[in-house]
Amino acid sequence: VFLCLGTTFRRSLFAARSAIPASYETVDLGLSVLVIDACAASGERPRIVLLSAAGADPRARSRYFRARGRLEEHLRSSGLEYAIARPGYVTGPGRDDFRPLERAGAVVTDGVLLWLAVLGMQMLRERYRSIGAPELAKALVSHAFDPRSAGRILPGERLRDFP
Repeated sequence: VFLCLGTTFRRSLFAARSAIPASYETVDLGLSVLVIDACAASGERPRIVLLSAAGADPRARSRYFRARGRLEEHLRSSGLEYAIARPGYVTGPGRDDFRPLERAGAVVTDGVLLWLAVLGMQMLRERYRSIGAPELAKALVSHAFDPRSAGRILPGERLRDFP
């Protein structure tokens, strides 16, 4: 089961005005927990491939990273087989929403990471640099069927090392 649910910052800002809230708590965490719990109750025991985020931590200051961290904890405690992907920024074609700040953030972050790699911090660059949506999708499918990925957190560099 590929679990790639999530909302955007823009939608979360306007959640209070909406009849259907789109906060990180209700979408990224709440709806995802419903899917995990349904899978656990199904008796089928599928592997969950969760698209999380670099920086996910239940104690994070950011609501987004905190929701992602809590979701990862819930998945790990579910008893289901899983693989958790933690990319940096996801970029490129196939994104439904116009996200100018996210795109700018990816460009700036990738530029800083490139300079850090020149200074010898290549692993830092590989872990946090942006990844294109098509490349990420291929990685998720590859790791879904790779027994070595079971029970693992897959940081950015592991999302680029598939056949």
